[in-house]
Amino acid sequence: MSNKDFIEKIIQSYVDSRELSYGNGGYNITRGMSHSSSGKAEDLFALFVANYLDDNDLKFLVDKPISANISTQKRKKTFKPDLAIEQNNQLTHYFDLKMDLGWNRDIEHYLYVKNNFINELKKSKTASYKILGGKKEIQIADALIYQIVILTPKNGNAKALRKNIEVAKKLENVKLYILTEGVHLNFYNPKERESLIIRDDQFEKLLQDTKQKLI
Repeated sequence: MSNKDFIEKIIQSYVDSRELSYGNGGYNITRGMSHSSSGKAEDLFALFVANYLDDNDLKFLVDKPISANISTQKRKKTFKPDLAIEQNNQLTHYFDLKMDLGWNRDIEHYLYVKNNFINELKKSKTASYKILGGKKEIQIADALIYQIVILTPKNGNAKALRKNIEVAKKLENVKLYILTEGVHLNFYNPKERESLIIRDDQFEKLLQDTKQKLI
């Protein structure tokens, strides 16, 4: 799957999300709000990364709750990466996929929190997740980082984004990628597609960083 294929499929998922899931059956049924596209995007992103790494020994966990003992908390901390990769019983990758910048207006604080959380996660050494009939224990890779993938920088403040990009560069456990520019991928006017810029350099950085974190 090429970078362009990935983005085109995201765009199509937005289009599909505007439609009724089971049609109107010939009745006067219309949908106002679109279905959420984030779940489909997570599935597609997992396939995109898996296709690039091309290793059937890797496990790709999409939206899977994972728990770990964190020293600063009495109870186990449960976290849910949009995509996690497990290799040889180790958690090697932790991705969050964001459709745009509308999800959080204080990204700087969020990045610091995630950076600290990865440090705590490494200290815990182990984590677990539920499987059929029980749970599976896994190790935390020493090289684990938090990779936040933003599909479009729209719905956010451009000045704040530039600052947050610089903040992420200084954090040891955080990598930030912005895959497109120019237009939100949920556009309605076909002419807006002409403004779409696919950041192949960011795709390359994302994939290379991901490959380097394999054991």
